[in-house]
Amino acid sequence: MGYEKDVATVLGLLSPANLDTAIELLSLPDRIRGYGPVKEKAVQDAKSRYAQLAADLVNPPPAPRQMAAE
Repeated sequence: MGYEKDVATVLGLLSPANLDTAIELLSLPDRIRGYGPVKEKAVQDAKSRYAQLAADLVNPPPAPRQMAAE
């Protein structure tokens, strides 16, 4: 999927519940750095994280409950 298409998809699904997920998903290309094996590993890591974030974007995980101050 191209970055422009990702942006359009994210904007179509954007909500307060998935804002952090959207930001992380769209920042993944910035994490791909290096050359040769270092870059290849970064690409694979980004692809794995992309799959999880894409799923979370559609079905945001429940927000952790905040504990009351004691």
